[in-house]
Amino acid sequence: MARSTAQRATGSRILTYAPEEMQYHVAHFVLLVVFSGFAITAVVLRFWARKVQKQALALPDYLTVLGLIFALGETGVNVYGCCFPIQRRLGSIPKEMGLQLMFLSPILWVTAVTIIRAAIISLYMQLFPTRSFRIACHAALALNVAFGATAVIADCLICQPIRYRWAPTIVHGSCGDQKSLDMYIAILNLLQDVLVVVLPIPVLWGLQIARSRKVALISIFGIGIMYGSHPEQMLVKQILVASKYAGC
Repeated sequence: MARSTAQRATGSRILTYAPEEMQYHVAHFVLLVVFSGFAITAVVLRFWARKVQKQALALPDYLTVLGLIFALGETGVNVYGCCFPIQRRLGSIPKEMGLQLMFLSPILWVTAVTIIRAAIISLYMQLFPTRSFRIACHAALALNVAFGATAVIADCLICQPIRYRWAPTIVHGSCGDQKSLDMYIAILNLLQDVLVVVLPIPVLWGLQIARSRKVALISIFGIGIMYGSHPEQMLVKQILVASKYAGC
């Protein structure tokens, strides 16, 4: 899950990485940059196709751009925490800044996946505008927004005062169980991903087409189950679905 810069607090004013941690962050850096490039390319091609076909922009398009902004912001935070600024040792950054990045990264991540998931659900409503399916989509959208808002608020308030997250020397400051919170957020996020993947399956299975084509279509929609934790990959999936069904 691309949720954390994984900086390690020490008694000094500098956060550093052990060699094995640095190897992880190099791989993480490559993954983030590659899929960020895919996401940007996919969004640009989507808007180019809209222009060529002279189609008006719709809500999923605007949500896609907003989600991309937050996803790239989260990527930037992780990349900065991993590699910049280069001091004597790669990956060394001021301790307080490192803790601030650790605080900011999951908030950007939750916001990005929530917005992109909303874009996918909105796209579903465009592709399958039946009344019963729209009701189901609105319910899924409400759950998605509730998840995002709750996760952000909980992550912000788990330490009191909030500043205690990056200034642990504050007197009388305290934090709850961050690991348990992260686990609950991850589980709820996975359940949201499963819901979004399962949501269109009954509609797809009811289409008057060959069974092999139904399976192929469901597989395309099911790509999202693998991408749920990575906003850049979710964006690519959303563009694939739009391209398949919106004539892109």
